[in-house]
Amino acid sequence: MVLRKKTVLLLLPAALVVFISFWVLNQPEEISYNRDIRPIVNAKCIACHGGVKQSGGFSLLFEEEAKRPSESGKLAIIPGDSKNSEMIKRLSHSDPDVRMPLDGEPLSEEEIQLIADWIDQGAVWEEHWAYISPDTAITPPQTAHSNLVENDIDQFV
Repeated sequence: MVLRKKTVLLLLPAALVVFISFWVLNQPEEISYNRDIRPIVNAKCIACHGGVKQSGGFSLLFEEEAKRPSESGKLAIIPGDSKNSEMIKRLSHSDPDVRMPLDGEPLSEEEIQLIADWIDQGAVWEEHWAYISPDTAITPPQTAHSNLVENDIDQFV
């Protein structure tokens, strides 16, 4: 009986470590708008759904515009619900007269799935990198010519 309790006490932490490791490793990676989605949008969508040209009353230039109803009254992006988001329906439509982009190559299945996963994760929109303050914890590298620079930015260049 004592041996059984000791065995259980020894195996319980190991089982807990295995369970936590499995759970952590199987969590989906958070999709970044700037890193993963913006490049697709800029390459394949923004020409027709950007600032000046907003085909169908839909623009992907700013979050507020992208998440409001288009001319059809439908929401292109419903955070947390890619299946009902018009954007995913149009990107994956089989009819070339309905599928987006209209005059371009269709997005790959991987690109469509990435956008769908991003929407399902809440369609978190990040500011453009140019508007994000730099990390102040980053220090410039020291070089042999460090004594010749006038400010820290010179060290990075």
